[in-house]
Amino acid sequence: MAAIRQDKPTRSARISTTFTYNRVKEIASLNLPALHRTHSAGDASVASTTPSCTTSEKEERLHISADEPCFITRKPGYALQKAHWINAVRKNPPEKVAVERFLNGLSVVRREFSLNSASNLTPLDPTLHYTMDKLGFFAVTCSKVTLKAMIEVVDAENKIFDEDPMGYTRYFKIEKEPFSNAEYEMVVLHPDHFLPIGSTLAMHTQDPNNPARLVGKLYMASADGALRETSNDHSPRFPAFRPTCRLEQKHCLNPFLVVLNAAMAFRRYMKTTFQRPAPLCTDYRDLVDLTLALADKIYHKPVIQVALQASSDARQLAIMKMPAEEAAGNNEEMVMGNVDRFGSMTRNGEDKTLAPKGRGRGGQDVAMRSSRFGAEVEEPLPDASREDIVDYCHYLISGRDEPLSRKDEAILASIGLYPVGRDNDNDDELSDSEDDEEEEWMGEECVDAAPDTTVTVAEKVLQWQSAADKA
Repeated sequence: MAAIRQDKPTRSARISTTFTYNRVKEIASLNLPALHRTHSAGDASVASTTPSCTTSEKEERLHISADEPCFITRKPGYALQKAHWINAVRKNPPEKVAVERFLNGLSVVRREFSLNSASNLTPLDPTLHYTMDKLGFFAVTCSKVTLKAMIEVVDAENKIFDEDPMGYTRYFKIEKEPFSNAEYEMVVLHPDHFLPIGSTLAMHTQDPNNPARLVGKLYMASADGALRETSNDHSPRFPAFRPTCRLEQKHCLNPFLVVLNAAMAFRRYMKTTFQRPAPLCTDYRDLVDLTLALADKIYHKPVIQVALQASSDARQLAIMKMPAEEAAGNNEEMVMGNVDRFGSMTRNGEDKTLAPKGRGRGGQDVAMRSSRFGAEVEEPLPDASREDIVDYCHYLISGRDEPLSRKDEAILASIGLYPVGRDNDNDDELSDSEDDEEEEWMGEECVDAAPDTTVTVAEKVLQWQSAADKA
């Protein structure tokens, strides 16, 4: 924080700060030299992972080049965040293992996959990351051509599995087409909130006259809600895009993970209880329908039953390997009561639980606020309907323990997007610590991000769009 400092012996006052700049590394492919400042923060670098990352996480992130641009806008930069497409409960190793084993059981990832694998990460502009992940203004799915091709492949594997369910495991050659050449598209669910008052989003492509430079083209929300070059419904839509090719195929983005993420977003959108915006345009509806159809085939019932059991077994094994005190706490959560609004089990259906460590109030009983993704879903019973099973699968991989912070609630309330199941208690406004608020904005723990210096999402979006307009 800036402070008035008096220098001796002249006693002249000047404003100074205790904060230091991060060291800026060279990115040779972008012709960006390193910046060496007197007040740099030593080895801390905005082009590398944060110190809180584990060794394995840092190694995985090395497979994502510093010059890899934003997945959506193709704009490179130092402030990009490495966004997860599938996540688990934060700071809960058994849940992380359970989600990883579940995805392995679906046969949609490699055997060595972890949630921190490069195939589950893409660089994203911080505001895009925030408005997609925290506010649900848009989702990313595969293009129509890619979705149709993937549906054919998954459908064929399901038929083989049904013929020999005890001796066959689905196998998808992710390094081959249609997975290796997958294209992706944005589906804007709340266009007026995403790009308010005519603001724009820039897509960057290579300058045909100078391949070393980029050219930005602006897109805005048209009358039909699609992202287009002009407000006219017939102007070209925001184009499909591909991720940057990485050195090894196994580190490239896995399209299955993007589709499962999009399916969660679309199902939440369709089940929303607040007043919906105008219907989606035809192209967006087609993408939603194809995405949900593909997700339905990925969640093939005979496969999913085995995957859920394997996930549960992996969770219990991870708990057994934990220190006794931590394992006891995890086992208690697993076997007693119903799921509360934090995604944790509670005794006798009580709507209270211990405040998670690091979220203020020292762990005393407090009434829980809405979980990040609304209503909780309990593990399905053997006779559960397919809808209940799929709901639980989405819930399992949603990173569901993150509650909405006070700031998130205020933002959603201010624009009319009230979270599902949100209670109206008047708990102490300081129940969430300042550190937790900062974590919520920055996204994943090990994601490099520019500091949050804005107050409302409107300011964030408008400030970002203003910069894009100038670009």
